[in-house]
Amino acid sequence: MNMSSKIRNAALIAIFALLPQGEALAQQPEAYCALRDPDRELRLLIPDYVARTSWVRTIAKTHRKEIEEKVPFDIHFDELGKHTVYRVTSEKGTRLVHVRSEAFNWGLVRIAWAMNSDLEILDYSFQRCRSRAAVKDEVTSKEVKALLTNKTAKELKALLTENGMALREGSSKVSADASDLFLVMVQSAIKTMVVTDVGWRKEVRNEKAQELATLHFGVEASLGPELSPYTQDVESALSKAGLEEAVAFDRKELLRWRVRLADNSASAGVYSTPWSLGGQEARLFWVLDAESRILDVVDSGRMLNAEMAASMNALIGRTFKGDETCSHASELSALELSILNASD
Repeated sequence: MNMSSKIRNAALIAIFALLPQGEALAQQPEAYCALRDPDRELRLLIPDYVARTSWVRTIAKTHRKEIEEKVPFDIHFDELGKHTVYRVTSEKGTRLVHVRSEAFNWGLVRIAWAMNSDLEILDYSFQRCRSRAAVKDEVTSKEVKALLTNKTAKELKALLTENGMALREGSSKVSADASDLFLVMVQSAIKTMVVTDVGWRKEVRNEKAQELATLHFGVEASLGPELSPYTQDVESALSKAGLEEAVAFDRKELLRWRVRLADNSASAGVYSTPWSLGGQEARLFWVLDAESRILDVVDSGRMLNAEMAASMNALIGRTFKGDETCSHASELSALELSILNASD
């Protein structure tokens, strides 16, 4: 742990010690991600708010290693514990809201982050912040929000130095007065995206799959997640196609959702696969219709480079039946998913 991290952690401990008893209890890890008045605060953050459900989970020591690998700065142990993610139904679609408390110069800062199903920040609001009004106005301005919203975690990390403990010179035009708070906000946004992904991975991927099913097949489509779809018949078909092993993804991590069409005559599929090839790692969502035509390939998190992204986009509209020549890893993966999609 570097000196800056030690100072930050010591400050967090000192802040808890100085807070009045009731306020300190409200800031314990169990309450880090809970809104005190959810309906009111969610409506302020998401004006077209309709309804909500709460996903409560304990971020345990077992999650810590993966979280630490994905953020460039140290995570204090007290930041783990029981957290709440709000699944918010709005007129514009589903939103995920996660609240984080961060140590800062003038006490704890609490920020509510609203995200889409790709875990990109859409908006944010302060639940608690003792900075001067002018500073808060700056960091909630349209110009500063543009630096934080609709960005991937990778893009947000680019605002920071390599160790994540300072803003990269020239990465933003935030004033000197607001720079300390903006640094905390960038770190908080990254942690929010990573912790939500690690702690609520199944729920987040299901939201993305439902979103894609609705987009491509209509609101009457229903999803049922199916784990381990590699039956003996499927493995035999894959072997005949020369796919004894998957190309660029681990079959054990594949998720499949069957989409039963409105007339109940046939089923389509949404698939989630990891992708690892040539030093690139991503999480892909594939959409196939009842004839196993590729309707969409979504790089959730926008991790692929331009060349690989183009190869994925070139799959859209194509059908793979095993008799064509596949010259690229993306085509071989599409063939495997087509074989899976054709199975019952």
